[in-house]
Amino acid sequence: MIEIDFIDNTGDNNLFDSKRDEIIKALAKAVLTQLGIDYIEASAPVQQPSGQTLYRVMAGSYSVKENAENQVQKLKAAGFDATIMIFNK
Repeated sequence: MIEIDFIDNTGDNNLFDSKRDEIIKALAKAVLTQLGIDYIEASAPVQQPSGQTLYRVMAGSYSVKENAENQVQKLKAAGFDATIMIFNK
């Protein structure tokens, strides 16, 4: 059991609340040091895509296939991964 602070008024309570994360981190570091374990600073979580949802962007619709092919070539020349998708009305 560890006594961290003696809180007997609102000011003490507010001070403890404002320093809570620092106190917890200091306690964790002290315990790990006693156990001979290095403390590793937590990194910010990286948001990973779920792999289930894709968002597609269309650059145009053409009724003439040659015009669509020309646009694909322009997009590829600009570094985009472009392809033709056929939609029947």
